[in-house]
Amino acid sequence: MNSNNPLFSPSYPLSQDEAEEFRRLKFAINSSEDGIWEYDIQNNTTYVSKRWLEIIGYSENEYLSSIEAWKELLHPEDVELALNVLHHSIAHKIESAHVRYRVRHKQGHWLWIYDRAKILFDEKGEPLIVAGFRTDITEQVELENQNKELVSIVQNATTELTLTQEQLLHLATHDSLTSLPNRVLFLDRLQMAIKKNQRSHHKIALLFIDLDHFKQINDSLGHPIGDKLLIQVSKRLQSLLRESDTIARMGGDEFNILIDDLDHTETLIDICEKLIHAFHEPFSINGHLLHTSLSIGIALSPDDGKTAELLLKNADTAMYRAKNEGRNSYRFYANEMGEKAFERIVMENALRIALKENQFQVYYQPQINLEIETIIGMEALVRWIHPTLGVISPLEFIPLCEETGLIQEIDFFVLEAVASQQVIWHKNGINAPKTAVNFSAKTLGNRLIAKEVNVIMDFYGCQHEWIAIEVTESHIMKNPEEVIDILKEIRNLGIEISIDDFGTGYSSLSYLKRLPINKLKIDQSFIRDIPNDEDDMAITKTIIGLANNLKLEVIAEGVETIQQQQFLLENGCPQAQGYLFSKPLNLEGITALLSPI
Repeated sequence: MNSNNPLFSPSYPLSQDEAEEFRRLKFAINSSEDGIWEYDIQNNTTYVSKRWLEIIGYSENEYLSSIEAWKELLHPEDVELALNVLHHSIAHKIESAHVRYRVRHKQGHWLWIYDRAKILFDEKGEPLIVAGFRTDITEQVELENQNKELVSIVQNATTELTLTQEQLLHLATHDSLTSLPNRVLFLDRLQMAIKKNQRSHHKIALLFIDLDHFKQINDSLGHPIGDKLLIQVSKRLQSLLRESDTIARMGGDEFNILIDDLDHTETLIDICEKLIHAFHEPFSINGHLLHTSLSIGIALSPDDGKTAELLLKNADTAMYRAKNEGRNSYRFYANEMGEKAFERIVMENALRIALKENQFQVYYQPQINLEIETIIGMEALVRWIHPTLGVISPLEFIPLCEETGLIQEIDFFVLEAVASQQVIWHKNGINAPKTAVNFSAKTLGNRLIAKEVNVIMDFYGCQHEWIAIEVTESHIMKNPEEVIDILKEIRNLGIEISIDDFGTGYSSLSYLKRLPINKLKIDQSFIRDIPNDEDDMAITKTIIGLANNLKLEVIAEGVETIQQQQFLLENGCPQAQGYLFSKPLNLEGITALLSPI
């Protein structure tokens, strides 16, 4: 057992679900508040994370090396339950097991642990490896016990009946994490305010607040840190409002504020400016200085709606406008933005569901050596297979993904799918060529991207020369100095880098010669009208000559005619992809094409 080593790299093919499950375990190690562990089928501990050792107070050398010996740490009342759940799952070929039990800390006190295990089986159904997460839920269990005591008091006490009813009402109408009013209470107060102001003819304002970049904090540092941040955020918001204002946590990182009896719009602007300014100060949580800002949408009644439902919808729409126009700002609702923005919200929600439900698939388009007419590479392209709408074009959802940040999740999804599939192909005797994966500007802006790519490749056992990274010229030119450094780190891993859509991003030669790239891809807009457009032919020849002089490979995309193929060959571009050779193929189709006859 060595806690400095990564999780295992299986020598057998993984299904997509299994690969996704273990990738998440891999990424969780460095930032998770949970303990991570792994046993082999002989019940030997092959890995425990540093965090698990911290939870139970032992050093690595002190930690016992097998399940049988580890029973000594379990509470006597929980030994049978903790082990039987795992044995039952293995015996019945169940891939997941969940159980709560107590373990003894080195100092002697008992901790409550929630253990989530994942069991890998081979093709014959025999268990191979067991791994999982262990969460310290001692505080949660203590809180549950306190709640049970509260219920017992409610059931048995008569002299304190009135007080108990107030406590139960508070639990039903307030958020359990922040103690702010919850959605139920907020909607009740909003409806009451609407009715009152219909009689008084005063305006009310509804502020819909969403925290910027909260998901990144939650994902990188863990939910316990995220919860503590939400608590501090709620306190800061409360400190900035009047007693007459109502603030509620609506769920996740969304807060609503109701401002009643609004006299002047200027007052509302002052409030929003004060809220925005107050969040310039970071939050200190467990030694971390965390920065988050606010995107605020504002709807006024009766101008923007006379019902609670319509006000919430319009304030939400205005909030998304604030977020899309740079975050850390506020926007008022305007009627003309309603329908289009609402459709956008629906699409974004559908995309989030698609990511959770694995509705995305990777298609592969072959790249051809025109001289010998063989496949020398592929480009991985993502497709959204909607359960009711069918295949949705990337042109419809990729721009929205780039605006919302979801594109990073899609980029990693494609990279993992390609890496795991390359391993499967090679193990099955299919000599699949190098596959290019596209990286967006947001993904390239991640300073840790090279390390994360390396972790993914190592986890699946994918050789670095089996993968290439494609980045568009326009993405590079948004921040060329930083991107050059990041691309160098990726190139140093032994991964090929191509510039996609070359000729459309206005890159200067001074940057081009510094870029750590292997290949230029001529944008299809220059190929489409060959041989009928002399300007396109001249530009294409120039790009080919530039690539040859810089000793870079060059490939043309969007090739659809024999004339275009002949032009490329005659002018020194022997590589191409396009519908003339093959449309993008799903996994079954490309596997059949690559399989030896």
